[in-house]
Amino acid sequence: MPHGTDAIVLSGGRGSRLGGVDKGALDVGGEHLIDIALAAARSAGAVRVIVSGADDGVDAARPDAVVREEPAFGGPVAGIAAALPLVSAPWVIVLACDLPFAGSLARRLGAALSPASGVDAVVVRDGDGRAQWLAAAYRAEALRDSITRLTAGRGVAGASMRQLVGDLVTSYVDEPGDATLDVDTPADLVRARSTTIGRESTEEAP
Repeated sequence: MPHGTDAIVLSGGRGSRLGGVDKGALDVGGEHLIDIALAAARSAGAVRVIVSGADDGVDAARPDAVVREEPAFGGPVAGIAAALPLVSAPWVIVLACDLPFAGSLARRLGAALSPASGVDAVVVRDGDGRAQWLAAAYRAEALRDSITRLTAGRGVAGASMRQLVGDLVTSYVDEPGDATLDVDTPADLVRARSTTIGRESTEEAP
């Protein structure tokens, strides 16, 4: 991993398909999702961790800073734009707060980073071959350039991650298992909790 990696944890979603709940406050395996994401960022070696979005229930001692995207609920690109001025490291890991298995993803991302790689992004790719833009590491300068470009054009509010980073030179970390599960619906939450129980049972078996 390059020396000095920061992290942005995005927690600004509405949780509309979950009845408007704060996804970061949901419990999976005895931990809040926001705490799982924060611990994941630290486990990957992040020096500075910034939460971007809702700060309800966030322990101020855990992240190094909490910012709010403009406008509120402006989407992940707006959240990244709000947090990026606080990033000083050459690389930044970006994690959504609704990834119950963020720890394994973040560690794989951290291990894949190399200052001499020549890429601008290292992105997790799920078993269906889909890029998980919010489980990724980006060269901070490349993100700043992309934010500047979007700001001068359509703006960052409501912009898609593909619009932000789709043109970056990217390498992928393939994750065919359930580690890329994100909690968007009640069914996802049930699956995450049952998968966590299954993993714990496997780990405890002699």
